[in-house]
Order: sequence, then C-alpha cells, then structure tokens
Amino acid sequence: MTTYKALAFSDDFDDGRISGTLHIEDHYLIFKGNETFWKIHKDDVIVNTGGTAGRQIFFKSKKNHYSLSTAELDIIKNPFFMGNVSTADKTASIIRRQNGNKLGIFGAVVLFALGLASLIYYRGELAHSIAEKMPYSVEQSLGESYIKEISATEGLDTTSSAVKELRSKMNLLLKQIDPKYAFNIYISPSEEVNAFALPGGHVVFNEGLLDEADSWEEVLGVGGHELAHVTEKHHTRGIVSKVGVFTMLSMLLGDGSTLTDLIFGAGAQLEGLTYSRNFETEADIKGFEYLTKSSINPAGLRTFFDKLNHIHGESENVATQLEFLSTHPSPDNRIEKLAALEKSKGSRNYLSLGDYRLFKQLLHPECSLEEL
Repeated sequence: MTTYKALAFSDDFDDGRISGTLHIEDHYLIFKGNETFWKIHKDDVIVNTGGTAGRQIFFKSKKNHYSLSTAELDIIKNPFFMGNVSTADKTASIIRRQNGNKLGIFGAVVLFALGLASLIYYRGELAHSIAEKMPYSVEQSLGESYIKEISATEGLDTTSSAVKELRSKMNLLLKQIDPKYAFNIYISPSEEVNAFALPGGHVVFNEGLLDEADSWEEVLGVGGHELAHVTEKHHTRGIVSKVGVFTMLSMLLGDGSTLTDLIFGAGAQLEGLTYSRNFETEADIKGFEYLTKSSINPAGLRTFFDKLNHIHGESENVATQLEFLSTHPSPDNRIEKLAALEKSKGSRNYLSLGDYRLFKQLLHPECSLEEL
C-alpha cells in the first residue's frame, strides 16, 4: 500500500490544518494524522489543483466541510481516480498538465544543453568579442610592465644604428596599421632564433633571428606576423579563452572590470608567448596582408621558415636550437599555406629593400661585408 504525505484542512484545527498521510484502500481515500482519521468514498471525492503552478492536488468531500491536499502528484494516476466517472475528466486534465510540464522541463534542459554546447563550440569567437572590449590603454600598460622586466634582465637595444635601421624598415608595415597602435621595435642580444610581440605593441627581434635571415623580406615577413599578433589581440584572447564559458559570458555582458583584472592577473604568464594553431594561422594571413599592402614581397616569411626547416629540421635538439619554430607549431603546414596565399596573389611588383648585409654590418661592425 502506497502512502503519500498530505495535509488536512478544517476550521476544527487550531492552525486550520494538520499534517499526515493519505492512502487508498478499496473504495476510500483515507487520511491519517495524529488522532484524526478521515475517509472519503470515491463517489464523494471532488478533485482540484492549487498552489504555485498547480503543484498541489486538493481533495474535497461532497458531504463534509474538510479538504485534503498532497504535493505527491503520482497519486492522481491511481485507478481509484481514473475509474471514477465524477473525477475522470479532472484527473485526465491534471495528468495532461503534468506531462506538459515534463515536456517543458525537458525542452528547457535541451535548450540549455544546446546553448552550452554552442558557447563551448564558439568559445573562440566569444573570446574575440570579449577581447575587443579591452581598452588599448590596458594592453599598453601590461606590455610596458613586461618590457621593463625584459630590459632589466636581458638588456634591449633601443638606440643603435642597427635598431634605427630596423625601425625604418618596419615603418613600411606600420603605415598599413591603425595609428592607435604605438609600436616599439627592439633588438635583443639573445642568440635564440626568435621574435615576439607583447600586448600594446612591443616587438622584439633577437640577434639570433636577424643573423639567420638573409634578406629584409625574411625579417619583415617575421615582423608582419608579430604585428598581427598584437592587432588581432592574441594575448588577450589567449588568456580569456582559458576561463570557463560562463565567466566569458559574464565578462562579455559586464563592464569590463573583470576582464581587466583577469588580464593583469595573467600578466606574469606572458613569458610563455605560445599561441594556438588558429592564432598562428590568423597571424600568418594578417601579416601577409600587411606585407602585400606595403608592396613587400610576402615570400620572405615562407622562405625563412623553409630555410630554417632544412637547416635545423634533422636536429634532435630543434626545440632549443630553433626557438622561433618551436614556439610556432606545424612549420610544414604553414609553409604550404603561405605558398598558396602567394599563388593566389599572382606576380606583382614589390619594393627593393636594399642589401641586407649592410644591416648585418651595423649589427656586427667588426665584420666585413664578405664575412656576412
């Protein structure tokens, strides 16, 4: 015998009601509570719903002044009610409503699941939208704080003839970029074959990379790629994409202060400077665009990758010897994609950028042109 938690209502009770249980026995609906025992014959039962959203079922007696209620809705499926002519219609209506509520809940769960799946699938686009809200001044502050650390620990060339010449050539690319980006170009004495960009517009070329290059087209190809990391906000997007989708959604809909706190909180992690494959592809494509708009042969980035791949590709220590490629994954695929971009542009006239050996001599004045 199944029992259901229930309440009985009557003016005879001190509080107007008492708690107890309901069960069905033969032709009677029976309530038991403390010293109270009530029976309602099935022919005398009146069924109704009430409470919030009809979540309570009420039973009244045609012959008495009391009523009963329960929130355990399964009671209504008992044959006691379904087989009763006087209550069958009402019972069927309640069951339909219950089924409708279940369908509504199921639909809400499905919609929620689809929405969550969409957020996860499009988290990259969501991160991009959030990053666009970040004021450029915040990115500048973050980049400046980190470039000071690098200057203090490694030393950066900001005044030599070599860095002035590098900046002059990089200005060809900067003319194609929104002037709000106040880019600063530096040379690091590091022998690692690497270049990297910081939020706000700081771009560092290692001497190791500048020595490995054989033309301005190769150096500016790398430069265009690094500029694109800044203009496409890859640093901010990378940090944001690591948080949960609901945190991302909160930042997108909020006032931006949460995003600012997050970016500064993650600032110490910038030394990794690794990007996703999608970011690398974006930087290659955007950098290619900057190069072609500047009338600079975009083949330089591809030939630089290709050359380094052949020189160092068979080394077991490629991750340490070739830092630029180790932090920029899948060089073979990228070389193919860059070649396809070049083919799509066809033959064009590009600027003559001069003898790159003259720049190398500025880097190494102790060397002759023949040695370089």
